[in-house]
Amino acid sequence: MKISITHIAIILIIIAAAQYFLISTTSPIVFGDEGVYASLSRWVSENHIIPEFHPYFQNDIMMMRNTYLPMFPLIETFGFYFGEIGTKLLLPVFSLLSAFLIFILMKSHGEKKAGIIAAITLLMTPAVITYGVMGYTDTLLLMLIITSIIFITKSFDHNKKIHILLAGITIALSILTKRSGPLIIIFSILYAMKSQNKNKIKILITILIIALIFISPWMIRNTIIFSDICLGEIRLDHSNCEALFTHESEKIAGLEFEGRNLGTGGDANLLSFGLINYFRFAHGWTIMILFILGLGYMLLNKNSLTKIASLLLISASPLIYFSMERAEDAARYLLPMNIGIVILIGLLSHELYDYFKKYNKYFGYMIIIILLFSLWVYGQEKIDTMVVVKQFSPGFIDGCNWVEENTESDSVILSAYAYHTMYQCNRKSSIGKDAEEIYLTNNDISYEHMKSNGIDYILVMNGLISQQKLREFYPADFVNYLNVDKNFENLYDNTNIYGQNGVTIYKVLQ
Repeated sequence: MKISITHIAIILIIIAAAQYFLISTTSPIVFGDEGVYASLSRWVSENHIIPEFHPYFQNDIMMMRNTYLPMFPLIETFGFYFGEIGTKLLLPVFSLLSAFLIFILMKSHGEKKAGIIAAITLLMTPAVITYGVMGYTDTLLLMLIITSIIFITKSFDHNKKIHILLAGITIALSILTKRSGPLIIIFSILYAMKSQNKNKIKILITILIIALIFISPWMIRNTIIFSDICLGEIRLDHSNCEALFTHESEKIAGLEFEGRNLGTGGDANLLSFGLINYFRFAHGWTIMILFILGLGYMLLNKNSLTKIASLLLISASPLIYFSMERAEDAARYLLPMNIGIVILIGLLSHELYDYFKKYNKYFGYMIIIILLFSLWVYGQEKIDTMVVVKQFSPGFIDGCNWVEENTESDSVILSAYAYHTMYQCNRKSSIGKDAEEIYLTNNDISYEHMKSNGIDYILVMNGLISQQKLREFYPADFVNYLNVDKNFENLYDNTNIYGQNGVTIYKVLQ
């Protein structure tokens, strides 16, 4: 059988998919926000009800209202019906379906080969790899945005009722997935303005009404429970949709942390991180160079796909507003922009292939092979990174196993990594607004604030003890206070086994 570029592309996609699944299925669900969603979804799968408050994100004086947009938690809940492995198997599916849908979109516009290249480019984009193996909402949104684009464009291009209905539904699902989901409404409006369909206003209004109908049950639920629609950033009063405090603790003026963390890597401010470092972190140089060239291609070639790409990039540009605080946030929130980016890269690559093929067909093959290899280098580098990143301290996991076996099920655990603790320890973990008073006073004020919050145990990760006063670390003075004060008892310590990866668990005495 003759081997073609298509066969090579399929092999690469299969290899990429296998690596996605290998990472997600062999790593614990404890990375950042994963713990918030996973603990909520696991609880829902066990109790068969959507709770008013997050069952683990609370303590005696604070309860986090469950206004999380429902699509991802519900899908993750479905995974938990098959155990933790079921949810882990779901995570890479959104990225893989996104790549497939990119191919479908471009094939429907007569660009099958460009679609294959675009699909591979998407799967090898470092930012997509990062969130494709993590229990975050982002690649689900990516998949739904692409699906919405397919049906929106078909609605205006072919004027079929089924496309209009599906466009409305997929727009609603996008909005119910992440607060950045409404960008697809901007795309719909811009695409309608560019459409030649004489019924474009009617089609647009119909699509948006259908979307509103499908969103309305969630808004009604929130209005009944919280007196607010609580639809992402769309709300009447911010306080109605966030944490509920039964009473406010007395704050100490001037007491504050020196920072959140060490301010390095993806946690650094986007500007201090640097745009060059960000592009390398989120995309890799091959994608960025091809994207810049793709913008030139877009200006010189006006067709249906370049129009889709340009309108999507414009629609997603407001997401920059959410992206300035951390480089990691930029990579997450700007993920939908990758749809436009890979479309242009696919079109440009196919154009280069056709150009060089005119001189010699092997020149054309050589260009595509070089491009695919270059994309793979950066993608594989990110895959190798995520293999390490997605692992977590075995000492922490063993400590949480001890917590599950030896503490009351309604216990509240103080932990610098509260989200991880919620899921892995299967216990409540939150200190609300009292972090400064608890971590920085190191006297009876700290103890009293722990008691008012109902904190029963303190889990200290040895590797997070710092001489600096950082919010996501344990100040060394605070740990010393736990070791010498009579109000705390050291119950468990595995640092002799795990060293820096070990944990110490203290009980807060009455």
